[in-house]
Amino acid sequence: MWLVALLAICHMPLAAPAARASVKLPEIIADHMVLQRDRKVGIWGWADPGERVTVTMGGRSASCVADGRRNWMVSLGPFRAGGPFELRVAGSNTLTVHDVLVGDVWVCSGQSNMELGLALASNAACEIPRANHKTIRLYTVRPTLATSRRPDTQGSWAVCSPASAAGFSATGYFFGRELQEKLKVPVGLVACAYSGSPIEAWESRYALKRLKAFRPEMARWDWIDRDYKLEAQIYRLKRAVWRVHGQIARAFGMRPPKPPHPLPELSQLGGPSVLFDGMVAPMLPFVVRGVIWEQGEADVGRAALYRILFPALICDWRSWWHEPDMAFYFVQLHNYESGIGKKGTSALAELREAQAAALALPHTGMAVAIDLGDENWVHFSNKQAVGRRLAAAVLAGEYGLKVAARGPEFAALSIDGRTARVSMRNAPGGLRTSDGQAPRAFQIAGADKRFRPADARIERATVVLSSRQVARPVYVRYAWADNPACNLVNQAGLPAVPFRTDR
Repeated sequence: MWLVALLAICHMPLAAPAARASVKLPEIIADHMVLQRDRKVGIWGWADPGERVTVTMGGRSASCVADGRRNWMVSLGPFRAGGPFELRVAGSNTLTVHDVLVGDVWVCSGQSNMELGLALASNAACEIPRANHKTIRLYTVRPTLATSRRPDTQGSWAVCSPASAAGFSATGYFFGRELQEKLKVPVGLVACAYSGSPIEAWESRYALKRLKAFRPEMARWDWIDRDYKLEAQIYRLKRAVWRVHGQIARAFGMRPPKPPHPLPELSQLGGPSVLFDGMVAPMLPFVVRGVIWEQGEADVGRAALYRILFPALICDWRSWWHEPDMAFYFVQLHNYESGIGKKGTSALAELREAQAAALALPHTGMAVAIDLGDENWVHFSNKQAVGRRLAAAVLAGEYGLKVAARGPEFAALSIDGRTARVSMRNAPGGLRTSDGQAPRAFQIAGADKRFRPADARIERATVVLSSRQVARPVYVRYAWADNPACNLVNQAGLPAVPFRTDR
């Protein structure tokens, strides 16, 4: 009988929360926010079922009725860039959101290099006092893991100031500053990053289950989920027994037993979709202009899978935002010593190649960071450069501005006896080196694929290669290493994209 009673205690439902009679907004719709210009924007929240809610801003209004689950949403706008405005939400109560700007909103996502704050960037002592930008607004999504979709984010908007910018994503800040200076419109930056996160943590379970290459991993996590539920039942039983023993011990003046060791949250074990459910999905359907992405260190050694998962993530996010052409611009992995991979190979170089393959999707772009890293540290502090490169790619690709946005890229290879000639595109005015020395980090190989360092010289937009160790060159590689000493750039100073011709 006592076992039945304990099981009943374990499964006793929690008291339902008291119904809220007031209209409520998500945390991302709040004072100092930026709404996306030139598009209809969704304003949503919660209210009593059947309650009528009216939203008004800038002389426009829209109404709806909360559904049976207390959800409501209206579509408002579009609005031109400007402000500040007041957003008024009226139901049984009235909420007013103050100091709302209309401009361009960008999500800044990825892992620790995107998360790295301005205070840790190069020259932070000079940059932070200058971070006074009234038309740049910052929102940081609190790092949250979840195994089911959270209803709301945790965070708050802030006007960009030295105090608010110091802990904000440095990459995001420098990117946003460039955009605001060039476009002269308000910019909203939503930092949504989590240190050490693998790419599948950011994708929805719906998308992952459709990928044949990821089915074994999904099956493994489904098994973990089932096993965890059994462990959770056992833990609840142990807690119930511990409470009973504690009551008996206290009744007889004895020391109560120690509680059972708690289980970790399932989300803390990692796994697919935990960051999508905890951080991305809760901000939907907040309308954004696009995404900048800095991630990949956690996936070094998994290049073949990343080549599938990365474009799948881009398509997944676009589908959830209902924006098939939503801009998605990313940072290619920087140079550092990963310590992963067999001798003579570079798992980092392979991951960079997998990242670059996503450029086959429309409205994407890549900022090369092969010259910005530190061999001894997985993080790098020159966020000014990576922010500028991301901004240049976006300004050229999404806004049509004539700015230098892409470094030299492999175009063609021709062989003439002992000489290999590599033609590069994105080199108007020709190639050069960043240090005035001969090009470095080139390797050539014959049919045996035994790569040797190559002597290199520049002829306009072509690099001429040779090696006394390779009589008949067949293949070429450039910067194909974890931490290559590379120096090839175009006239704008943008670094050449690493490549190989032997794949």
